[in-house]
Amino acid sequence: MKLAPFLAGMVASSTLVAIVASSAGLSLSAIIGLVVLTLVVAQLLYLGLILMLTRAERQRREAEEPSETQGSTDLAIAGSRGEARRG
Repeated sequence: MKLAPFLAGMVASSTLVAIVASSAGLSLSAIIGLVVLTLVVAQLLYLGLILMLTRAERQRREAEEPSETQGSTDLAIAGSRGEARRG
């Protein structure tokens, strides 16, 4: 997920919260508090999304190529000992 759409959504939601809060007659400090709370919640949701996407990608890679990773590790170990040399 790109950062620009997230920032645009964060600004739009904060603006909407500020408009609704001011039309409801809340004080300036309450409006600022609600906007800050909206920004914090949006950032936490974005962080959660990044963590979920990272976990899903890691699980996909582990399920896709478990033996190839092990084989390349074995070659690297053998190559560093000088036991197996290729071409």
